[in-house]
Amino acid sequence: QLTSLKYLDLSNNALGGQIPEKIFNLNSLEDLYLESQKGNNWTCTRSNGEVVDVYFSQGDPENGANMGLEGKILDDNVANLSSLKNIMIHSNIFSGTISPQISSLKLLEYLDAKENLFWSTIPDTITSLENMYHLNLAQNYLHGNLPLNMSNLKSLEIFDLGGNAGLNGSLPSSLYELSQLQQLDLHGNMLSGSISDEIGQLSALTLLSLFDNRFSGTLPSTLGLCVYLEYLYIHNTNIGGTVPDDV
Repeated sequence: QLTSLKYLDLSNNALGGQIPEKIFNLNSLEDLYLESQKGNNWTCTRSNGEVVDVYFSQGDPENGANMGLEGKILDDNVANLSSLKNIMIHSNIFSGTISPQISSLKLLEYLDAKENLFWSTIPDTITSLENMYHLNLAQNYLHGNLPLNMSNLKSLEIFDLGGNAGLNGSLPSSLYELSQLQQLDLHGNMLSGSISDEIGQLSALTLLSLFDNRFSGTLPSTLGLCVYLEYLYIHNTNIGGTVPDDV
């Protein structure tokens, strides 16, 4: 057992198959890098401008594409890895749920699990990870509402849930309290409700991507307070009215 191991990098190889369960015994581990370059393909099917289904296809092993690692790497056992600071596991075929036990990773700063097969809600307990500045769960099969107490993620700079298709409900008011947030990507879901005037509190935003959702109402004039905003995507929503003069 490599009980003293702090850094594990198996990224961008031709590795595949089940991740060994003994990985959860590495309780000194601080950095876990398992990202793949297999080239997953995601296709969204839309009806009347709304995402209704997402299809996933893996790389072609006959052409040398990495099929990726699999297993339930974010289930309850993740609590054993309480020293983790960085998790990069994107572009694999990890599945299962994101366990509420993820709150045990008090030191976690960076989580990139995009392009996998997680079928899960987002546990409310994830908002207890106050040191996290990068959270990317894009292009999985996440569903349900966004966590309510988003303001606890006071260090968050990058927040990407794009392309999950199943996230719904309105944006929690606590989301607008993330004063450090620079990139907010929620595209390709079923999120609804209006964009609050409080959007102006996200003054550090450089990217706001909300397209392919069910948002309604009008575009708030307070968006003009986001003076660093470079990329704004709100197409294929039900947002109406006029473009505010301050935007």
